[in-house]
Amino acid sequence: MCVRLLWKGQVNQVLFNSLTKKKIVLSIIALLAATSISAFADINIKVNGENVPFSSADNYGVPFVDENNRTLVPFRKTLEFAGATVGWNAESKTAIAEKNGIKVEVPMVKSTYLLMGQNK
Repeated sequence: MCVRLLWKGQVNQVLFNSLTKKKIVLSIIALLAATSISAFADINIKVNGENVPFSSADNYGVPFVDENNRTLVPFRKTLEFAGATVGWNAESKTAIAEKNGIKVEVPMVKSTYLLMGQNK
């Protein structure tokens, strides 16, 4: 593998052998893994002053920041921690949460949600 580098107006060619390529790839993977772990560690979701205990081991998912810089939070874990009843409608692919007579429906295939039957 040959890479051309431009440094201070000079073009240099650097040859990488297979061992060097492996080291570079492993370094990039380690950097990305460390970044994603620290990004998760920095996201704390509180419900009534208490941190929601997220864990990748419980299969509910963990909060993360996507490529559009949006923080995404696991629906079920967060709302069950808040005391809501959470369900899934497989036919409409919709997550449904209810608490104290308030119903929220979040369809997976739409960019809107329903609050008490009204689009938001």
